[in-house]
Amino acid sequence: VPKVDYFDFSKLAPLDQRCFIQAADLLMADFKMLSSQDIKWALHELKGHYAITRKAFSDAIKKWQELSPETSGKRKRRKEMNQYSYIDFKFEQGDVKIEKRMFFLENKRRHWRSYDKLSLLPPVLLEQEFYEQKVKEMAEHADFLLALQMNEEQYQKLAVVRTRIVGCLFAAVCWYVAIAVDFYLFLAVANISVVLQDGQMIECRCCYGEFAFEELTQCADGHLFCKECLIKYAQEAVFGSGKSELSCMEGSCTCSFPTSELEKVLPETILCKYYERKAEEEVAAACADELVRSVPSARCKLL
Repeated sequence: VPKVDYFDFSKLAPLDQRCFIQAADLLMADFKMLSSQDIKWALHELKGHYAITRKAFSDAIKKWQELSPETSGKRKRRKEMNQYSYIDFKFEQGDVKIEKRMFFLENKRRHWRSYDKLSLLPPVLLEQEFYEQKVKEMAEHADFLLALQMNEEQYQKLAVVRTRIVGCLFAAVCWYVAIAVDFYLFLAVANISVVLQDGQMIECRCCYGEFAFEELTQCADGHLFCKECLIKYAQEAVFGSGKSELSCMEGSCTCSFPTSELEKVLPETILCKYYERKAEEEVAAACADELVRSVPSARCKLL
C-alpha cells in the first residue's frame, strides 16, 4: 500500500462525518486556547483531515510565539484586544488559500473528549501516526542542524587553538635554533679543540697542552689559555718589559685579559706589580696630557 502524504492538500479526499468529529475532538485537545468554532471551521476547510489541519494550527501558533514580545510565552487575554491576542491562521498550497484571524479564549478549555488508539477510526489513526512521525523527523533534522552548527563552532575554536600552538612551537624552535647557532659560533670564534675521550680536554692556545676547562683562563674574546702560561706571560710583562698591558696571547686577537681573570689566576706578588705598573702608566699619561694642554697657553703668552 503506497504511503499517503497527508500534508499534500491536492491528494486528500473529503472524509465522512464520523472522522470529522473525532478529528475535531483531537484538535480541541491539542489547542485548548482556541474556540471549537474556529477549529471546526479550519477542519472543514481542509476536508476534515486531522494531520494537515494540526500542522496549519501549529505553524500559526509558532509564528505568533516568534512575534510575541512576552518572553514568558503567556498569551494576553482577549479583552485586551491588541495584536498579540490572536493568531492569523493561514494555509496556502497551489491555488488554495485559506486565511482567518482567530482570537484566543479568555480561559483555556477545561473539557474535551479523548480517545485511545483502539477507539480511533482507521483514517484518523493513520493521520495521527503520520503527524507524530513527521514531527519526530523534523525534530531529528533540527537536532542534526544544531549539531552541525556546534561542530562548526568547535572546529573554528580548535583551528584558533591549533594556530596558537603552531605559533608557540615555531617560536620555541626558533629559540632553540638561535641558542644552537650562538653556541657553535662561540666554538668557531674561540677555535676550541675538544677531545671526547675519558673526559673533556681543551687545548691551550699558547703551550698547546690539554687541560680541563676549570684549569683554563680566557681573554675578553674567549681565547683559552692555561693558567701557567698566563702567569709566565704576566711576570715577563710587568717585571721584564715593565708594561701593564696584558693583551691576548693569540697573535690575531687585540683583546686584553679581563681584570677579573687576572685576579683569579695571578699570584699576589705579580698582581700587585701589575697594578703598580698600571698606576704608573696612568699617571704618566695624565702628565703628558697636561703638558700638551699647557704648551699652547705658553705660546699665547709669548705672542
